[in-house]
Formats: sequence, C-alpha cells, structure tokens
Amino acid sequence: MDHISEFIKKLQIKHYSESTIKSYRNAINLFFFETGLLPESVNEKFIEEFIYKKVNIQKISRAYQKHLICALKLFYSEVYNKKLKLDYLFPDRSKKKYPSVLSKNEVKMILDSASNLKHKTILSAIYSGGLRLSELVNLKITDIDSGRMLIYIKQSKGNKDRQVVLSEKLLSILRNYYKIYKPKVWLFNGQAGGQYSKRSVQKILDNILSKLKINKKATIHTLRHSYATHLLESGTILDLYRNCLVIIQLKLLRFILMFLKCKYQQLKVLWIVCKRNCDKNQSLHKTIKINIQNHVLHGSANKLTFYEV
Repeated sequence: MDHISEFIKKLQIKHYSESTIKSYRNAINLFFFETGLLPESVNEKFIEEFIYKKVNIQKISRAYQKHLICALKLFYSEVYNKKLKLDYLFPDRSKKKYPSVLSKNEVKMILDSASNLKHKTILSAIYSGGLRLSELVNLKITDIDSGRMLIYIKQSKGNKDRQVVLSEKLLSILRNYYKIYKPKVWLFNGQAGGQYSKRSVQKILDNILSKLKINKKATIHTLRHSYATHLLESGTILDLYRNCLVIIQLKLLRFILMFLKCKYQQLKVLWIVCKRNCDKNQSLHKTIKINIQNHVLHGSANKLTFYEV
C-alpha cells in the first residue's frame, strides 16, 4: 500500500469527512509532485522551502498556507509517526476581510430571476435556512418536517446535527417543486438521478448574477452570509444555541456586527452567548457585547421583517 493510500485509510478510520480527506490528499499530492521528493527523505527544511515558494512566488492565501502545513503535519504524524516541527511556518496574522453580502433587494432579484422551479427552490432553501452548499445537496425528503416547520440538517460541519426553521413561503415552494419533480430520496436530484452536484448549484447562481449584471463577487455561501446579516439588520436576537445559525463562526459574527455598527446610529448593547470550539477536547463559551439596531424584534424566524422566503 502506498503512502497516500495509507494516509487516506487512517483518516477514514478516524471518521474524517470525505471533503476533508479529499483536500488533504490533494495537498499531499501537490507537495510530492512539485518537490519530486520521496516521503522518507523529507524534513522541515524541505517543507519550509516549498512553503516559501508558494507564499512568495505563487502568492497563496494565508488560509491555504495553513492548510498545506496542517496536511503535511498530519500526514507524517499518521503514516510515519513523525512529529514535524512546522508551527513556525504558520502565518503570524490572519488577513481580516469583510464577508461579501447581498442586499435584500439583490436577493429578491436573484430569486425572482430564477425561471426554473428547481433552481428557484434550491436558492430559496439556501437563503431561507442559511444553509451551506454541502447541507443543501445532502438534504433528503425526510429532512423536511412540515408538521413542526423544521428542516433537519444531519451530520453537517463538525459532524453535528442541527435544525433550521422552515418558513411558510419556502414550504409552499417546496410543495410545488415536489409535485412537478417527484424526488425519491434526495430532495434535489441531479440529471443522473443521484445527488445534485455542488458545482451545478454554484453555476445556477453564477448564471443569474451574470444575467442581472450584479458585479459583486458572490458564491452560494454569500447567501448564507446575507441571511445572517439580514437577520441582524432586522433587529433579531440570534440565539446561537437554539435558532438559526447554531455553529456560525464567531469571527464571521464579529465582521457582520462591525458592518452593522457603521450603519446604525442608535445602538443598543445586547448579550449573545456564542459557542466556539477551541480544540478537539473542549469548548469555550464566549460572551461578547453586540451593538445592533435599537429596536429589537422578538419572535421566531418565520415572523422576521427581513426578505423572507
């Protein structure tokens, strides 16, 4: 068994997700392809030279730099039981950027411009539930609970289950979609009958953005960012334990709040408890002060004043 296959086997035994395994495998293959080294001959200096070229010549991002280093550390730890000292290669500071956010009107234009019912339903589900792309394509018919008005997200990021509110409007769209397309297992089927591909979902949004001549750099995940921002713009208290964005990243929430702080003049301090994983073995409860609009709407997500689908 070659070293890559053994690495993949070790990750599968530890229940790493398929997407994580794929990204780590690609990183390891890239390293050996570009360096031409044998795994047994590699040391910290070879990896340092590889990272130096990536950073200074190819101008890779800080996030990708960290990903390459983590993949190599894990590879040698799992396959060769070798603890490489690579922490000094991590970037000292993270680059902080505001997430791209679509306005409520832009979201409405996008959804109204989706002439294909399946495409409209897909985009509506992502925005209405704040879904990730992987969560959308993994939805099954049985994950839609019209009785409790909930969408069940199973084994999402971090292998966690969560629930999001199913709005009346989205339920109506889903029922029309079901009558016409009659999906069997997966809520959204591809042309071959299996899961709808992630690339096809992104292509739907790309085509609509091009047609509408919206010049913002937007991906499917931008709809999730927009969902969170529109909730806060509407003055909604986000209870991150029980409501919509259960495992939203704390840093993303901070970016959104900084954006809102610039927008509103009348501010009110609210307390929101956020849960953030600090390492593999423990979690830390972070309490932060949040400045948002003075008028706060209390209620469930299907009663919000933001553009709801």
